[in-house]
Amino acid sequence: MLQTKGLNNIYWAKTIRIGMYMLNRCTTSSLDGITPFEAWYAKRSNVNHFRVFSCMVYVHVPKEQRQN
Repeated sequence: MLQTKGLNNIYWAKTIRIGMYMLNRCTTSSLDGITPFEAWYAKRSNVNHFRVFSCMVYVHVPKEQRQN
């Protein structure tokens, strides 16, 4: 993520912390499909606050609607 955005190395610690935060809210086969957060706190985690860190986006315009 850091290299893609061209960020300085001072952000490594925060990036790793955010990565672990996200991994703890993803299902895992070793816990029979529940998240580590659910296993620890016995409740579901809310991931509505997740946002894309870096992403290239292209909009597809159908050929019929394109203007030269």
